[in-house]
Parts: sequence; C-alpha cells; structure tokens
Amino acid sequence: MTSLYNHISWFLFLLCSLIVRLIFSIYLSFLGQSMLFSFNLFDSNLLDLSVSFYFDFISSWFFSIVLLISTIIMIYSYNYISPYSKSGYFLWFTILFVLSILIVISINNLFFLILGWDGLGLISFFLIVYYQNPSSITSGLFTILINRIGDCFFLCSIIVFCYFSFDLTSFNYRLPRFLCICLLLLTFITKRALFPFSPWLPAAIAAPTPISALVHSSTLVTAGLFLIMRFSYFFYSSVSLINILVVVRLFTSFYAGLNTIFEKDLKKLIALSTLSHLGFIGLAYSTGLLNLAFFHILTHALFKSLLFITIGDIIIN
Repeated sequence: MTSLYNHISWFLFLLCSLIVRLIFSIYLSFLGQSMLFSFNLFDSNLLDLSVSFYFDFISSWFFSIVLLISTIIMIYSYNYISPYSKSGYFLWFTILFVLSILIVISINNLFFLILGWDGLGLISFFLIVYYQNPSSITSGLFTILINRIGDCFFLCSIIVFCYFSFDLTSFNYRLPRFLCICLLLLTFITKRALFPFSPWLPAAIAAPTPISALVHSSTLVTAGLFLIMRFSYFFYSSVSLINILVVVRLFTSFYAGLNTIFEKDLKKLIALSTLSHLGFIGLAYSTGLLNLAFFHILTHALFKSLLFITIGDIIIN
C-alpha cells in the first residue's frame, strides 16, 4: 500500500508539473522568446560562480515531453514492478533518473550540467542491474564503462571552457575552437551511441521495460543529441566536422539496420531501431535542418516509449 501511495503521489506531482510546463512552453512558443534565470552562488576576486537555467523553444518542449513520458511510466511501472521485492528502490532511482535529464535540459552552466550528465550514467547503471543476474550486471558494467569515456571528455571540456566561460549561450571567440568542438563532440556522441560507441545501447535493454522506455525514448540516448542542438551555434562553425558527422551518422544507421536482420530478441530489435532513428535525426541536424531534427526527437520519444510499454505487456502476458 505504501508503494502504491508513493507511485500515486509522484504521478500527481509529475502531472501537475506537466500541466504548468505545457502552459509555459506554449507561452514561449507564441512569443518566440527565451528566458534565462541566474542565481549567484559564489563571488570573489578569483572566481564568480553562478547557476543559471535557460528555457527556449527547444528546451521547453523537450522538458514537457520528458514529463509526459515520466508521468505515464510512473503508473505503468507500479503494475510492472510490484511483484518484485525492491519496488521502492526502483521508484526512487527512477525519480532520480528523471531529475538528472531535467537538469541536463534546463541548466545553462557546464559546471553544474555535469551533475545531471553524471547522474544519467550512474543511475542508469543501478537500474540496468536491477534484476541482479549475470546478464544484467555485465550489461550494466559495459554501459557505465563506455559512458565513463564520455564523462572523461566532458571533464576535459570543462577544463578548457573554465579559463574562458562556463556559459552555454554565449560564444567566446577566444576559445580554441577546434579543440573545444572535438572534445564536446566526443562527449556527446558517447551518450548518443554513435559508432564506434554504439554497442552499449542494445546492452541497456537488460533494464526493466519501464526504464527501457525512458532510456530509449527521451533520456539517456537523447541527452547527447539535445546538447548538440543547444551547442548548434558552436558546431555549425566547423563545416569539416559537420561533414564527418554526416558520414558517421549514415554509417550508424546502416550498422543498426544490418544488425536487426540477424537479431531475434524483441527488445534488442527496438533498441537497434532507436539507434537507426538517432542516426537519421543526426543526419537532419548535420544538413542544417535543426527544427526538423527536433521534431523527429519529439515524435521518436513518444513513439518509442509507447512501443516499449506495449512490448512490456506482451512479455508479461
């Protein structure tokens, strides 16, 4: 009964947040504006550290979609996980997982962005190994080790940006542009599961199906792609790297489609389909169609979450 009460409480909280967020997103879209909220945490002669939240058309609607999917998953997960003894453990880690992606979406400061970025990788490990069998533990370790590579590049990016600017919305021309772009791209494509960092994505299906619906639709695998869109003013300044990304994304889609021919696991088939979709979304972004790529992210998130929920019912029955 306590577990049911917790699920209903979080469901109502997420539902209220979703309604407020949808109104806010429609307001920003109608006005065509963006909002920046900044709070100064530490100020001295040597360091000025502030945390800022940035909301524009892209972040507001993606925020709303994440809340929508999380609200549905909150009720679905109760029926799916209730037969297991660690349903409370699952609930709180799911809430922390959603909170991490919301931090990634809204934070405008690299120093604090790593809290959400690191949280996605670490909490996904605990959720993947939820069943505590050899297969899930192997998949969890494989996923977190590959994501650690991206976290290392992220720390290197912060070190480079630290000397110049933490802000994601301002372009500082004193930055060593090519070095920063390479570091950030290597950071984001590990979460985006582009080739050669793609094998962790099919392995992540060892998690419970509600978590797979979150991971493959709107959280872990789309975090890197979302941040690439937030850094679009930065990446579009290097035409040569964008052209390389076109080739890598096409190969990723081809690689995922080729693997589906020989795959028999239903959840792994959907995971490879996610990988193929991410390649096409990245291709649209690389050709300059930013709004089309963002629209594909939103439709992909809704479609993939519903697909995993349906597959979960088939597996149970």
